[in-house]
Amino acid sequence: MSFASPFPDVTIPPVSVHDFLFAGLDDADAGRVALVDSRTGAETTYGELIGRIEEFAGALAARGIGV
Repeated sequence: MSFASPFPDVTIPPVSVHDFLFAGLDDADAGRVALVDSRTGAETTYGELIGRIEEFAGALAARGIGV
């Protein structure tokens, strides 16, 4: 049995998810709000989000986990 989507095919670009999401941001975007916790109202800026992602990636790499 096979399934087909009623939606058109999606083109996946040949870049990392990180680059796809953040490559177009500049220094002025670092202070903009990226995420809001709907329960607490806590805000995370793009700069904070990228920093946390890079820290997490670094921790994974330090444990020998790579691409």
